Amino acid sequence: MKKNKSLCIYSVKGTSSFPVEITECAPGIFRKLREKFGVSHDIMLKAFSPCNNFQAIHNFDAGSGASGSFFLFTDNKAFVLKTLKPSEEKILFGDDDILTTYFEHMMGEEETLLSRFYGAIKMKLSMMQEPISFIIMDSIINEDYMQIERLYDLKGST
Repeated sequence: MKKNKSLCIYSVKGTSSFPVEITECAPGIFRKLREKFGVSHDIMLKAFSPCNNFQAIHNFDAGSGASGSFFLFTDNKAFVLKTLKPSEEKILFGDDDILTTYFEHMMGEEETLLSRFYGAIKMKLSMMQEPISFIIMDSIINEDYMQIERLYDLKGST
């Protein structure tokens, strides 16, 4: 964080006994997926740097949907950061090994319609009781967002 301080717009501090804690989940799997789809570390760092996302950071509640999840689209519209509910986290990282199945599918298929996941992060600040989990995804809107006339948010049903 100190190395990339120039990319920040605010200083985030924990207490002396409990600083900010960030944990990357399954880093090897997500690194290989990013490599396959041409998403370098520099692309991610630039897209998510706070100084490049001033508008997104200050309008974060605009992305909240009926699911109660928090969505943040990077200002360049290349990526989406979405909170994971505990039930979603359990499905992705639980005993059923969905992440490995997802990884094998994504690595083996050239034209899959599944969302591209590029990372999973847990973040805990000193004042929080539980960490918040996020998934980083490719955005299908991307740089063409200015040409979109309608956007539909389809929901599943039982």
